[in-house]
Amino acid sequence: MTKELNIDEKFIRKTIELAEKGLGLVAPNPLVGSVIIDQFQNIIAEGYHHKHGDIHAEIDALNNLRSNLDLSKAILYCNLEPCSHNSPEKINFPCSPQIIQSGIKKVVIGMTDPNPKVAGNGIKMLRNAGIEVIYNILEEECQKLNRIFTTNILKNKTHVLIKTAQTLDGKIATITGDSKWITDIDARTYVHKLRVKYDSVMVGSNTAIIDDPKLDARLFKGRNPKRIIIDSNLRMPFSHHLINDELASNTYIFTSENVDKSKISILKDRGVNIIRVQNDGSHISLDHIFSELYNLKIYSVMVEGGAGLVTQIIKKNLFHEMISFIAPKIIGNGINVIGDLDILQINNAVEFSNVDYFKINNQIVFQGINKCLQD
Repeated sequence: MTKELNIDEKFIRKTIELAEKGLGLVAPNPLVGSVIIDQFQNIIAEGYHHKHGDIHAEIDALNNLRSNLDLSKAILYCNLEPCSHNSPEKINFPCSPQIIQSGIKKVVIGMTDPNPKVAGNGIKMLRNAGIEVIYNILEEECQKLNRIFTTNILKNKTHVLIKTAQTLDGKIATITGDSKWITDIDARTYVHKLRVKYDSVMVGSNTAIIDDPKLDARLFKGRNPKRIIIDSNLRMPFSHHLINDELASNTYIFTSENVDKSKISILKDRGVNIIRVQNDGSHISLDHIFSELYNLKIYSVMVEGGAGLVTQIIKKNLFHEMISFIAPKIIGNGINVIGDLDILQINNAVEFSNVDYFKINNQIVFQGINKCLQD
């Protein structure tokens, strides 16, 4: 016997699909899609938030309706609670009053807005106007879609995702450093989709030097992320892609305060952004780096390696979630995906919540939230 189709879930899932069209374009706003159906459950309009500064998804859907429609029996779906406030930073008028004015009598919402300026007030405004409101439909999926926005709006911090690609025995490369390729082209394409979603991609200097990566999104259509390199002594060769290609102005190098000024001058002439930060012992301060990212309006970063940088970020508890691509390969002696965390008791292990598993071909993908930062 097949499971009865849940109509609300069907259309909220459609709003999520629409919302994803704004990947990489809407930050610091959330990803939002909207669908309007008639009394026969036919879609009569769709909309989504196209880019920062544009009209919101619900209004986009309303604008896409045919004129002179009676909406008294229509239902509006959206994955995020419609906004209800006028604030100095807002570009557009709030959505809830415009939904009320449209004549729609029922609204179905995926999740409430974590923004304290909304946080249920949109729902309250709609209900006070006599509109039936149902919410928390596919709530976990909607929350996953906008984890970056939630971190930004509640913590005033850059959202940090650690991404790893590893073998079954937890290696990212052989003992010689060879790592191309642990995962297949489909898994790497998925990573490029993530690069489109995230404002920036971060690597340490060893990864930048050894791999000479491009850190772009060439395998998935969309904007290229900013490229963040942690290079305290500016060791990366001037011939490498990150500081020598057409995207050099998209590269940000965090380095120490006492670095060679002549190197800085050469890099700046190429359009590379140089940010000098204070030291924290023998390394430049990761805390300072991540706070500076937020000041630069870089609201999300995907850390792609190497093992040393990932280990330090985990030790300092500076990440929000992690995604690991696990390939069905074993290489034995090699480079560990994560180094020593100085954990001596299992009770002190780093734990994850809201865990998802899925497959890309024969690879298993793990994704979870850092449990310590979930509050």
